[in-house]
Amino acid sequence: MYSLDFGVISSSFQSLLDPFTITMLFLGVLGGLVVGVMPGLGPTLAVALLIPLTYHLTPGEAFSILTAVYVGGMSGGAVSAILLRLPGTPASMATLLDGFPLAQQGQAARAIGNAAVASCVGTCIGGIFLVIGAPLLAEFALKFHFAEYTAVCIFAMTAVSAVTGRSVNKGLTAAMLGMLLATVGITSEDGLPRFTFGMEALNPGFLCCLH
Repeated sequence: MYSLDFGVISSSFQSLLDPFTITMLFLGVLGGLVVGVMPGLGPTLAVALLIPLTYHLTPGEAFSILTAVYVGGMSGGAVSAILLRLPGTPASMATLLDGFPLAQQGQAARAIGNAAVASCVGTCIGGIFLVIGAPLLAEFALKFHFAEYTAVCIFAMTAVSAVTGRSVNKGLTAAMLGMLLATVGITSEDGLPRFTFGMEALNPGFLCCLH
């Protein structure tokens, strides 16, 4: 039976109070916000580029700055979504639906402020649930098979249709095209190439080829 180790949690919070760690968190969030504003970059690329720079840091400091960059990048995508109608990250797509109309009404600052507060509160709540439920979720995830993955894909399609507004056909078409592109490459289940047509460059998939 899983139980929380409050000693580990307490020591983790104490390590976060270190001035150097706090500085890394601040710089990481700031850098993540800058990267998140730029469409096409995103927090994943920022974390990948930052990993070599964390080799000389302690594990706690390295994970702190990487997490800060990722969270800042996810939040920064809302700025371009609100101001330019170009979501910097996929998570900012929903922000675009309400934020950009507010920007057109001259309330861009209010929209960005609300997005920042919502992102901060959501991150804190999500972090708490992650600490409490991560081991349970890991056990549950191991029970996932093909039927469950299919159900998740169907749920994702319904979610797309819910946020596309009046352009349901366009949203579903874009979702289907994305799923079609995602099928190209070596499968993680059996390691066999899929729809690569003998081209080794397509083995990692389309996204890796574009990078």
